[in-house]
Amino acid sequence: TDPLNKKYLLNIRYEAPGDRRGLDLLLQQIFDAHQYEKVRKHPRIPIHLRASEERQHSPVYVVRDISRGGLGIEVEAPAVPKYAHVGAPFLLELGSSIGPLILHGEVAWVFAPQLERTKWLNPAMGIVFGTLRADTIERLKTILTLQGLPPPPWKARIAFGSEAVTRMP
Repeated sequence: TDPLNKKYLLNIRYEAPGDRRGLDLLLQQIFDAHQYEKVRKHPRIPIHLRASEERQHSPVYVVRDISRGGLGIEVEAPAVPKYAHVGAPFLLELGSSIGPLILHGEVAWVFAPQLERTKWLNPAMGIVFGTLRADTIERLKTILTLQGLPPPPWKARIAFGSEAVTRMP
């Protein structure tokens, strides 16, 4: 708990069941509901991964709502870093049970809540993926169907700008 901001972090531990029927039904409902979506091209899967940068003094990030086309990121800080502006190159590196997943793209939008709303809302940004290789798309599909999840504890490494570009595949 954070007594100053009255925020609470809830973690749910997922253990792959022997029977996936309930999980597959839930995923199918997400995919079915997406057919009525007018803005997004791909359905979003609500996955939350803690992420960090290799930069000193960088904030903690939470990667969330991943899809075939991109992902969302919340920033656990008062503001999105200036180098993570719209158009900035982006890279996510994630270990999974089927090998590393490296996703690249760029920052598509940035959200900064009004000062009086920062008690309830974190700054955030949206990432749109670039052209992904076929093997990367297959690994991403296993994450989106919850079949190739990252090993616990779920953590990801991200980079922006020139650091992201130098590490892109």
